[in-house]
Amino acid sequence: GRIDTTGGRIDATGGRIDATGGRIDATGGRIDTTGGRIDATGGRTCTLRIRKMSPSVCFIRLDLLQFKSPHRPPANCLQYYTGTQGLFSSFNYDSDADSMYLNNLNYAICLRKEAGFCSVVYNNILPTNEKSFEIVNFQVDSAGAVNPTVSTGEAGVGLIQCVDDYLIMAGTRLCGHRLNDGSSPQPTDNAPITDTTNGPFIVQFTSDGSYTGQGFQLFYQQYSC
Repeated sequence: GRIDTTGGRIDATGGRIDATGGRIDATGGRIDTTGGRIDATGGRTCTLRIRKMSPSVCFIRLDLLQFKSPHRPPANCLQYYTGTQGLFSSFNYDSDADSMYLNNLNYAICLRKEAGFCSVVYNNILPTNEKSFEIVNFQVDSAGAVNPTVSTGEAGVGLIQCVDDYLIMAGTRLCGHRLNDGSSPQPTDNAPITDTTNGPFIVQFTSDGSYTGQGFQLFYQQYSC
């Protein structure tokens, strides 16, 4: 019989995914999506095309979500996570390889605020290791030289340093080579980011069409009220 769905969740490794309304492209490399989302609302058809970029195998898992499914994400959430703790990454992230995040992205990573929980803390320092963090920005000076807006090994915060490529967490733009919103006075330190906003908790990632960095992998932990 017919199943009424509002979209689906995609988990994929390898190749390129073309979907109605947008594209995730991994030119000559690997793409890992965690909960990438495709919408097909209003009775429209959602088309998914897969183009392999190399002889490597492309693994695709597609879960269709019914309209009343408890796993249905809020509108405009490309990645959606449930539970009080977990990990999320930028597309193509690999801490053990020369990976780069993708150009021309603008999407939201959403975390469901669980019942009885009021805040979430993000960190790139896990109990066993520290995950690299790199979101880069460059500006051209009057002499035509291209210079980074954030010094190597330091965190970038705000509109001046995080011009084109950035995460927005708890209302603050973050970039650079460390995760630190200024709560730690040393820009060379990583520091946890706390969000106490109403749910869902939202992290926005934006990148331009020029330079890219390694990206991010963050651990999140929700805390009870």
